[in-house]
Amino acid sequence: MLGVLPPIYRRGAPGFFVSEAVTASIHSQFIEYRGRHYAGYADLAPDGRTWTYSDIDRLEAAANASTPTLSWFPPDGA
Repeated sequence: MLGVLPPIYRRGAPGFFVSEAVTASIHSQFIEYRGRHYAGYADLAPDGRTWTYSDIDRLEAAANASTPTLSWFPPDGA
């Protein structure tokens, strides 16, 4: 999907959004930050909410040993 649909860039928002909405004004947002990649849903409505770098910092600070880390599937060598 990422190789076909054109990305949307929004001033002040990190990363990019997939141009096809999930529903109404909700789009997938993809961010590369400090060598890691993040994805989530964001609301592109005029009063909507998108992910920020401070959101990522807050989520990373709250992570602990039981927080899962996603990786490529299948794992290398499988």
